[in-house]
Amino acid sequence: MVNRRCWALIFVLLSVSEGLAGASETDVVSGAAIAVIVNTDNPLDQLSLADLQRIVLGERRSWSARIPVVLMMRNEESHERTLLLQKTCHMTGAEYHQYWTGKIFRGEVTSEPVSLPSLGTALNFVSTIKGGISFVDAASVRPGIKVVRIEGRLPGEQGYPLQ
Repeated sequence: MVNRRCWALIFVLLSVSEGLAGASETDVVSGAAIAVIVNTDNPLDQLSLADLQRIVLGERRSWSARIPVVLMMRNEESHERTLLLQKTCHMTGAEYHQYWTGKIFRGEVTSEPVSLPSLGTALNFVSTIKGGISFVDAASVRPGIKVVRIEGRLPGEQGYPLQ
């Protein structure tokens, strides 16, 4: 299992490489659909909303026997995080933090998902971590990132649940 020092190293490396991402917070179009993104090597093509909820709540911990789920959330103020938590977990950011604090207190996990400070960091994270999953404004997805279908639909399609 990845410990806190490894998470810190991953975070630092991704933050340093953020400038290479070519995307900034100003690239995010407010109010657009949220894309669920994974590494291109991830065999996953689609998720149900219930499966996505299990990932966000830390209940699903692996994609397969050899690939752990590595969840990285956007920071607390981001539109993506707010919309994702509302649509998948029916929670506010404060309720989500309280949920994870309870899991830590009970010894179920050692920490809540790492918060990524920017769009570029989220894109870099997913492109480099095989089991990585994050959530970004759909207009900001770039080549080398796989967008997962939710309930059989992609962002922008009628009935897509994360918009």
